[in-house]
Amino acid sequence: MVNLGLYKEAIATLQTILKKYNLNEAIEKNTLFRLGAFYSQFFGDKANSDKYFEELKNKYPKDELVNQIEIVRGLGVVANGSAQSGKMISLSEEAISEKATEEVIISNYPNPFNPVTTISYKTQHSKL
Repeated sequence: MVNLGLYKEAIATLQTILKKYNLNEAIEKNTLFRLGAFYSQFFGDKANSDKYFEELKNKYPKDELVNQIEIVRGLGVVANGSAQSGKMISLSEEAISEKATEEVIISNYPNPFNPVTTISYKTQHSKL
């Protein structure tokens, strides 16, 4: 469902699994984690994300998934187009305009059997 962009349907399915098919701890832990992650990454819904993450933390405080929560929260912020400060992430004008101005082709055919093969190269220096 997620691969098709059906995020609301994926969340509805996970909520059904949590309510009706919660057969063991592994299912519950993974479902809580997925719900928190989906709300964070696909909707930027911190309230619902925190609800499921806090439930996971309270029920399974020593589980490895608890350690992954902060990573997912960070990914959710980036996935929604903003950095931790709330500013948009974009490339600087310098990074975009910094391109090779000239292409130089050098014929370098190193001989792996000759230990004194010389390879020539040129580097571009930025003008300050």
